[in-house]
Order: sequence, then C-alpha cells, then structure tokens
Amino acid sequence: MQHSQTKLKLIIMKTLCIILFGFLLPLCGSSQVILNDETVPQNSPLIKWKINILSTPDLLDITTIWANKYASLNSQLKITVLSSAMNKPEKLLPAGTDIRIISSEDEAFRSDKNLRKIIVGRDIIVPLINSENPFLEAIYKQGISAEEIARVLSNPDKQTWGMLLGNDEPARVNLFIIDNESVSSDVANFLNTDKLNDEGINVKSGQEMIDVLQGDPYALGFCRMTNVLDNTKNSFLDKITLLPIDKNGNGIIDYPEKIFSNYDTFTRGVWIGKYPKTLYRNIYSYSQENKSKEAVVAFLRWIVTSGQASLASYGYDDLVYSERLANIDALLISGVDPKSPNSIFAGQKLLALIIGLFIVTGLVVNIIARFVANKQASVQYASSLSQSVFDQNSVKILNGLYFDKTHTWAFMDQNGGVKIGIDDFLQHVTGPITRVKMKIPGERINKGDKIMSITQKGKQLNIYSPISGIIREQNTALNSDSSAMNSSPYSDGWVYVLEPTNWIKETQQLIMANNYKTWLKNEFSRLKDFLSASLGNRNPEHGHLVLQDGGELQDWVLEKCGPEVWEDFQINFIDTNK
Repeated sequence: MQHSQTKLKLIIMKTLCIILFGFLLPLCGSSQVILNDETVPQNSPLIKWKINILSTPDLLDITTIWANKYASLNSQLKITVLSSAMNKPEKLLPAGTDIRIISSEDEAFRSDKNLRKIIVGRDIIVPLINSENPFLEAIYKQGISAEEIARVLSNPDKQTWGMLLGNDEPARVNLFIIDNESVSSDVANFLNTDKLNDEGINVKSGQEMIDVLQGDPYALGFCRMTNVLDNTKNSFLDKITLLPIDKNGNGIIDYPEKIFSNYDTFTRGVWIGKYPKTLYRNIYSYSQENKSKEAVVAFLRWIVTSGQASLASYGYDDLVYSERLANIDALLISGVDPKSPNSIFAGQKLLALIIGLFIVTGLVVNIIARFVANKQASVQYASSLSQSVFDQNSVKILNGLYFDKTHTWAFMDQNGGVKIGIDDFLQHVTGPITRVKMKIPGERINKGDKIMSITQKGKQLNIYSPISGIIREQNTALNSDSSAMNSSPYSDGWVYVLEPTNWIKETQQLIMANNYKTWLKNEFSRLKDFLSASLGNRNPEHGHLVLQDGGELQDWVLEKCGPEVWEDFQINFIDTNK
C-alpha cells in the first residue's frame, strides 16, 4: 500500500513538472505582470476590455470617480459611464450595459434571478446630540421615538427636553437640520411630517452643524453621518454622539435597538436592519449573474474593497467589514462567461500559479491529496444528510472528547497537546462554513476567551475556547478550504493544538461524551425556542426556512437566515452558555 502511494506521488510529480515546463516555456519572454486585485493585464496589444455603466444622476459623481480610478490602474480597460434615471425601464440592464448603479431597490427586478445585486455603499442620515447633554443617561435608557420628535415639532411653544423624555425638564430642544434637500426629505419621511421648515427649524451647513452640536448641550441635529465622522479614528467627532432611537416606541431601548453606543456597532446595526429604513439609502449595483465579463466581476470586487475609500468624499458611507466579505463571497461564486474575450485574469493567474507550483511541486502533491480526501469526505457527508432533518440522530458524538457548552470540543493527544474545534451540532446549525479567522501560534488563551470566528458569506459567529493554554499550532489547511469543519469537525476540521495550562481543573467543567448526548436534548429545545422567538419577532413567514412539515428542524437551519438572526444566535444562544 505504502509503495503504491509513493509510486503514485512520483507519477503526479513527474507529470506536474512536464506540464509546468510546457506552460513556462512560452511565457518566459512575456512582458505581462502578476496581478493584484486592482489591475488587469498590461502590454496586451490585441484586446481592449470595455465596461459600460448606467448610473442614476444622483450617483453619477461617485460612479465616475470609481470608473476613472480603476481605469487609471488598468491601461487596457475602458469604462464608459452614462447617466440614466430609472423611469421604470423595461430592462434594468439594456443591451450593451454591464452594470447599473442605482440608489433604490426596484421591486420589479428583486426576483430576477439573472441579475446579481450587491450593495456597494450607503447614505446614512443620523440624529445627533451633544455628548455633554445633562439628560444623557435618561436619553440612552429610554431613547427618543420618531413620534416624540414629531410631537415636539407640532408644538413650537413646548419644544422642551421634558416633552421628549416625558418629564418636567424645561430646557428647550434646539433642533437643527443640515441644508440639504435629500436629508430634509428623509428626515420628513422618518418623522412622517411635511412641516420641517415651517416650524422655524434652524437649517445649517456641515461645518456649522458641527459647531452647533459641539457648542450647545441642548442641541439635536440631523445630518449625513459623514459630516460628523473623524475618519482617522472611525468614530464621531469630539462632544458629538448619536441620539438613540426608540424604534418600536415602547419607551425603552430594547436589545435589538442597542446599536448607538459606538460607530462600529451602529454601522453593523444599519447593515443588519436595526436602524429605521427611512434614514438610510443603499447604493446598489446590478449586473448579470452568470454571464458577466470577468472584467466586470473584478471591477465590482475593487469597488467593495479599495473603492470604498472614495465614498466619504461624496457624503456616502462605506460598508462594514463583514458586509464586504459577503459581497466578495457573492462575486467569487458568480459564473463568468468562458467564451468572453474579456476573461482578463486567466493568463496572469495561471502564470502566478505556475511559478508557485514549480517551486513547491512536492507540497502541491500533498495538498492535492488532502484536498481530494476532504472532497471525498464532503461527498460522503452530503449524502448522509439526504434526509435533511436535524435532530439528535444527526449529531456525531466521539467517545474520548470533552465538550464545552459553547459547542466546542477538546482532546488531549499522547504528546500532551490538546486539539480543539467546533462540535458537530454547531456545524449542523450554521451550514457551510466559508471562512475561519484564527489566532496565531504563541498566543495565550484563557477558557472562555474568543479564539476564532467562523463566517458564512459575511455572517459571523465568535467561538470561545473550551480550555486555557498557549496556541502551539493552527490548522492552516482551513485557510484555503474550511469545508472540513462541516464534513469532519472532529478530525480534519480541528482548529488548534494548545499547550494546556489548567487541564485537570478545567476538564471538570466540560462534558464527557457519554453525558453530552443527554445534554443535547436541552440544546435542541433551546434552539427551537430561540428560532421561534427570533424569526417570529421579525417575520413569522420565515419559519418555513428552518422547519420541516411536522415541526422538525431542517439541517443547516441558519444558512438562509440574515445576519440579524446570526447576531441573535450569538448573543441569545452561544453567549448564554459561557
């Protein structure tokens, strides 16, 4: 057996060398360059790549900047940008159009499966107050609703903080709205009123708004978020803070409304739908799903990465990191027309790959062998899920493992190192794991510390360590293929090897395999309760996404759920077991 494997490796290595030499020979005299994400082939005299873009007039400036900057990085690429209002066109992408940039999601095209839609930016209007407001504690405890602000507007003689907070505070609310038609329109929609300027509201420019908010502890202002950001710190300017909005009007800031504490939490809250929709607009990009030129895919990928830096100059907000990952994942799985002459990366990627393979041919053989093994395991695993019902019989339990209540496991090898990973229950819940973010060897970890993040198309869960120790090794194979965490979470899907620092004491807090099965019964009950509460509060119709006929759970129950449900699962299911 060993002899056959060795012979097979030699044959593969010899074949690879011949193929590599054959490819390298004609490329040795080429003047092409290896690409990064921002470039297309240089010195290519025969082919000119073209991208045609239609943009709504309000987004023409930022679209043109994106086009010019990207084209300047790619001398063989020509991008044409034309202005065109929506006006209910018969086709969102007329003949010859590769991309359409719009600031509204058109219902007519929402269900068109032939179109790829991604969000490439955002325009956020924010309510702001002075961080030294004397009523700040009460404001952040109960929040202010749109109805309460509108009521103050309708009573110009009683525009007091007491009226907003439901008490007797006589201090007057000094309300300001930046002098911008779009901002005024959005604020009017939010407040459900058309009397913004009729009631004597002071209208200020951007810098004047900053001066007012910083100098007046009783000020309340509405403006674009980019007007009051300190971009060097990713935070709001000194003495300016967000006014927490009581979205459901119940007189208290509930958990789903707790997004106003800092910039990062707020922008993530906007992304996952916790902020009033009347106060922000998404910038959408539409393109063909399966037949886009590869140049188009590359351009869109640049927009959601390097191109985000251009948004702030035009008053728009960039995407949060997880949202960018989700967009990149969507672009990576998109099909590209193989017959298109615009398949711009093929030669360069091949050259880079060839050079790398030539250097590490022996390593490639091992990687290929491991990849094939993982794929075989994945196929076997997928076939085992044919019933698609998720219950206790679906969960694999290995004797000899210690399990933590946050759904990780630990196992001590004979050499004293402890392997850890996620349990089979958790991967059945999340569905396909597309990315894992790991810590580096050498870091010291305490039990309960965040030790990694697992991601599915931008939706993320933080995972906690079952034991304390020092990271000695990470499973680097997961960087290129994280599917093993689904197909074999207890073997190929291990994540770290730790040198334990408190093994004997901490294992007394873990669950042995023989008790783990009993404990899982309660976890399934908790999971059903969580899904009923989380999905029911948002949209009862989503129940069919996770339940079979008869109320049985579907496998990969969170796969089609949005990031807001994943965040709820993190806080109200995983974190409650810490």
